Parts: sequence; C-alpha cells; structure tokens
Amino acid sequence: MSNQPTVNGIPCNPGRVLGPGGHYIVEINKGDATLEQIEAIDWSNPTLENTGDSLPDSYGYEVTDVRYSYQYKKFQVHLKVKEEYLGDVVGYQAKIQELETSLATTEEEKAAAQAQAQAAEAEAATAQAQAQQATEDCLAAQQEAKTAQQMAASSQEQVGILAGKPLDDAAEARALRIAIESAVVSLDDDQASDVPSLFAPWAVGEAVEPGDRRYYAPTGRLYKVREGQGHTTQADWTPDKTPAMWTVVGDPDTAGTLEDPIPAARGMEYTYGLYYKDPEDEQTYLCQREGEEAGGKIVLQFLPHELVGQYFSAVSA
Repeated sequence: MSNQPTVNGIPCNPGRVLGPGGHYIVEINKGDATLEQIEAIDWSNPTLENTGDSLPDSYGYEVTDVRYSYQYKKFQVHLKVKEEYLGDVVGYQAKIQELETSLATTEEEKAAAQAQAQAAEAEAATAQAQAQQATEDCLAAQQEAKTAQQMAASSQEQVGILAGKPLDDAAEARALRIAIESAVVSLDDDQASDVPSLFAPWAVGEAVEPGDRRYYAPTGRLYKVREGQGHTTQADWTPDKTPAMWTVVGDPDTAGTLEDPIPAARGMEYTYGLYYKDPEDEQTYLCQREGEEAGGKIVLQFLPHELVGQYFSAVSA
C-alpha cells in the first residue's frame, strides 16, 4: 500500500509553514496535475490521504496563492486554515439520527405486531366459527344423504310393487303409470339409468326445466335437461339431436366390447377403449384417440361416424 500523500487523488508534498495563523504549502508536480485541476479542488473540504500533520484532514482551507516554480517544475499552493471540521460531531449526529430512526421503526413494528396479533386472534375466532359451521354442515349432509338413501330405497321398493301389480282396466293402468313416474323421480342418475322406460316419455310441447329427465323411445335412452337449458320441447328438438340441451343419463347395461357394443348417442360420455354402435349407420366403432389412455372419459356432441379419424375408428362394415 502506498504512503504517498494525496489531495483529491493527486500526489502532493504538503508542509506546514512555521508561525501563527495555520498556514500550509502543498507542492504538486506539474506532471501530476494541471493548474486547472488544482484550481478545481474544493480546498474547503478536500479529500486528504497520508498527509498527517503536514496537512491535517480535520480542517477546511482557503487558497491564498498559487505559484509555479520553473526551476523545480512544481506548483505551490499556499493555504490557510478556514475552519475546523466537525467530522466527529457529524458522526455522532448521524448516529443519533440513526438511533432515533431505529426507535421510531421499533415503535412502528411494535404497533404492527400488536395489529397482527389482533388480526390473528380475529382469524382464529373466524376459523373456529367456520370449523363449527363445517361440522354442522357435515352432520346435516350426512343426515340428508341418509334420508336420500332411505327415499331411494323406498322408491325402488314402490316401483317394484307398482310394476308387479296386475291391472284391471286402462284407467288403472294410467294411474299406475303416473304413480311409477312419480316414484322414480327420487332415483339418482345411476339408479335411473337402469330403468329408463319407467320415466315420463319425451313429448312435444312440454315445458322442461334443468334436471328434468325424460325417456326417449326411439333411442331407448334416458335424457336429462342441462343446466341453463330449460325450454319447451319441439318436434325438431328431440333429445338425441340436441346435445346442447340434453345429456344422456348413464350407460345401458352393455359390456362395451366388439360383441356387445354400447349404443351411442349425441351428448353422451364416451370411454376410450370401448366399442359403440352408431344408431344412424348401425356400424360399430372403437373410441380411441392418440395420446389418450384406455379408460379415459370424454363427452362428445356428435355420433361416432361423424368423428372417424378423430375419436373413433370403424371396426365393422
């Protein structure tokens, strides 16, 4: 490390002039700085390094004269003390400011911590209330499920009783049909798909609401009105032709094999790897798609013969 004295990074040779008044002379070689660079130095607050007592760094200075020695090719800067720095005091002031800021920050953090604690307590109380409500909802749901199971069992029993009852005349048959249709309403979709023909048949001019289920004889399938698709039925809006309005309920009791294909319908859920029989061309198709594994599900709004090469492959002529 060099011990060369410098002022604002310029090498120099400082010295104190004997006598009162605090006068100093700083010699700077011409090769180290120009007159302009020397005049540009803020001597009232210079950056001094390694100058020691020859030019104390605790003072500010005022230039009294600048001379140039042609003999020695040096500038001589004559200085006198302008004021003593309060460097140490400034440091203390900065420390005091830092402590005051730290104290203020600590108070703010304390207040923030108290607010967070209060918020946490409120959240804990809310969570406890939600947990209590969730417990009550769970118990209610369990009770509802139990009730639904009892109703479904009762409905199945009633359907079995009504279906096996002998009929004496047409009026009694109509009454029995109405009773059966009323009883099967409480069946869930899985149960309903096993007895599609027991539901009210689809008919033209009937106002149906989302969730209503109707049996469509031409396809032998049970259909349900989709959410947001309540409407009045029309002759050209049959369930098998309007998958945007109706969805197929369940799958018929078939294996989905080549020998026992599943009857296809618009808007039904298909399973990759199973075989389906198209009702329009009577051909059998395998549901498959590149990148999809067997067993995967997909709802399609078109029949197999309309999606050959995309979701189906024909396997019979």
